[in-house]
Amino acid sequence: MVSEHFKIDINAYITNIQCNVNYSNGIATAEITFNNLGYGIITAIKFNSRGFNSFNDIVSIEGSEKFYLIFQNLSIEPNKSGKLTTVLSNPNIKKLELIEDQICLSDGSVLNYEGENIIEYDIDKFERYKEGELLTALREYEPSTICMPKKLDVGWVCLCGYFNKGQVINCLKCNKKKDETFFICSEEGKIKALDEYRNNKEKERVRKIEENKRNHRKSRQRKIKWISASLLGLFAAIAIFVFAKHIFITNTRTIYNSENEMKDSLHGFWTFYTELGDDLFYFYINDNSLIHLFKSDDTIYQYDIVWHPSKGSFTAGGDDYIVTKDGFIIDDKYTYIKDGSPTSLCVSNEDDESEIDFFNIELSSIAGNTICTGTVVNKSDHTYSFIKIIGNFKNSAGRAVKVAWTYAVGNEGLDPGESVKFTLSVNKDPDIASCEVEVVNKRLN
Repeated sequence: MVSEHFKIDINAYITNIQCNVNYSNGIATAEITFNNLGYGIITAIKFNSRGFNSFNDIVSIEGSEKFYLIFQNLSIEPNKSGKLTTVLSNPNIKKLELIEDQICLSDGSVLNYEGENIIEYDIDKFERYKEGELLTALREYEPSTICMPKKLDVGWVCLCGYFNKGQVINCLKCNKKKDETFFICSEEGKIKALDEYRNNKEKERVRKIEENKRNHRKSRQRKIKWISASLLGLFAAIAIFVFAKHIFITNTRTIYNSENEMKDSLHGFWTFYTELGDDLFYFYINDNSLIHLFKSDDTIYQYDIVWHPSKGSFTAGGDDYIVTKDGFIIDDKYTYIKDGSPTSLCVSNEDDESEIDFFNIELSSIAGNTICTGTVVNKSDHTYSFIKIIGNFKNSAGRAVKVAWTYAVGNEGLDPGESVKFTLSVNKDPDIASCEVEVVNKRLN
């Protein structure tokens, strides 16, 4: 970031007052420009003025060094510039000195300028080539973001760079709320904004992939219509190939005796990892529901599952999933690994539900978030680490509307009889009535 120094008059209602005096045919005309600072629509303005001749001597008007210039019937929007023109009563005036005196607003209020009150402060402005990702993430909250907000003794500077007096709650320029602005720019808020920005990018990438897949399917369907009857032999060959492939896939699947056996076996978190080992997205199987989760996102993509235990497969959201002999789940593109599978050091929570328990689960709301807090207790005779928990935030009908997960315990471990507090957070949703917390997996030390 780069520091920039500012010097402003906090009593001003307009700024950047400029005046040019033109002389033609014995008539002096003043052209005045200024910026409306945003307290309302200006309908009239009075300037306290002094005129000077070419030698910088004061030109008196009716025996007085100072005189008023009044403009009425105006309509100058907040944070917009105004341009005014008037004929001066004395053609000897070559220069004007203007100070705002009173401002009339469209709501009928009259604002009096209390005299110059200069303050100075520094703000930290973003450098796009250094903080480009954070700046782009914050601009999803406010497009005019240029700096970090700052609290001053007499007011606050918004992330759009605008100074607001202390009693102002919504920024007079971008209309963002003070409390929300400082939260989004806190360490927690910046992390959340970056996670949401990266997640949105990933979802957009996945959306484009799915769109390309749909377009490819449509294109393929159109081509099929153009195929003539002379290709029936080729179709037969393709059918034989597909059948052989089906036999091969069937022989490589895990077959179950019943739906319940299959549901119990597949219950839990399943993760897709890239070749570099990055976990991009997950899905969570709970009873007859499959919940898709993108990394750092609490939005629910929930689908009902249709089980095919004798075929070692299931269907959810229009997609088919196969359970391989190796214990993986595959669809037509991705391979998912279960957290707590035999290939890891973790143990599933399904066989020892009583070993880890939860107490004092409570819901609260703060700064646009719904928070679930509680306590995890190790009731077993073993020490566990990396205890991964998931919170299903449900509505009054018992259906999940948000999901969040975290590690209640990391590498430090949780000894027998020991407890630790946890926090799960999602974007605030008025439909949330409860949160059901459970252990996804844990590591036996």
